[in-house]
Amino acid sequence: MDNYNDFDWLNGELLPDEMVLWRGKPNDKKLLTSQDVFLIPFSILWGGFAIFWETAVISSGAPGLFPLFGLPFVCVGIYFMFGRFIHKKHILKNTRYVLTNTRAIIYNKGKISCCDYKNESTISLKVNKDGSGTITFGYDRTNLFSRTGGSLFDTLNVSTNEFLNIPEAHNVHQIINQQKMTIN
Repeated sequence: MDNYNDFDWLNGELLPDEMVLWRGKPNDKKLLTSQDVFLIPFSILWGGFAIFWETAVISSGAPGLFPLFGLPFVCVGIYFMFGRFIHKKHILKNTRYVLTNTRAIIYNKGKISCCDYKNESTISLKVNKDGSGTITFGYDRTNLFSRTGGSLFDTLNVSTNEFLNIPEAHNVHQIINQQKMTIN
């Protein structure tokens, strides 16, 4: 498991009679998701066109505002192509998950979010071939084809309502199901 120092933040965070059942962190080496099937080609088209346009404008000697106009599009393109992976890796590297007998707790650099999973009606599990996976508490807002119409930019963020890329996700999901069946 993880070094206990990674979970020092938990001191004083637990409620009375709350017990830690599982703790872990996401695999920060798995950065690709199912949304990347769409985002990678889109980012290459966007970034490639923005860089081509900016290069053409600069080399043609266009007046001062034209190169400045294209600069934000180039920056967004570079972020879509490369920066979002660097950003996601940084977030995942600093994220810790704790499952107690009452709550799912997500910690990232001083920010703590909690979910009372026993009262959550929807808890979904996505398992990869290697046994790692993601547990989502509540509605999965990162689904591009959702009926609630999430934003494209939702797919670029690490959600605060899920245990992302955790090892042995099925086992953690079983612990959650067992806890949901217990009566307080």
